[in-house]
Amino acid sequence: MSKLSLLLSCSALITIAACSSSSDSNPDAAPTPTGVATEVDCATAASAPVVINSGMSYSPANTPIAAGGVVKFMLGSSHDVASAVTGLVVPLGGTKCLKFATAGTYTFHCTPHGFVGTVTVQ
Repeated sequence: MSKLSLLLSCSALITIAACSSSSDSNPDAAPTPTGVATEVDCATAASAPVVINSGMSYSPANTPIAAGGVVKFMLGSSHDVASAVTGLVVPLGGTKCLKFATAGTYTFHCTPHGFVGTVTVQ
């Protein structure tokens, strides 16, 4: 997927989200936060779920964790993690452990290739 195609797709999704409204409120639904992911020492997160890239996708594509949980990202040299979520960034080929304190769905993408993944914090 080209950068232009990715940009156009993101713009369309933002427009749809901004124009939609909900008349029925669900108080039990977890908010989708702008959120914060904070880096922690991977040595202290030995049992954290691991997200890798498998070809042109993240594996697993969705990683569920409890609030306060940690996810370890281990990426190949041509893949990264980028997001609007503060701190949810892993450089090309990087390894990083990130802690998510707030419930919600955190979406991220590979900048060079456009594939996406999520961390769902419950």
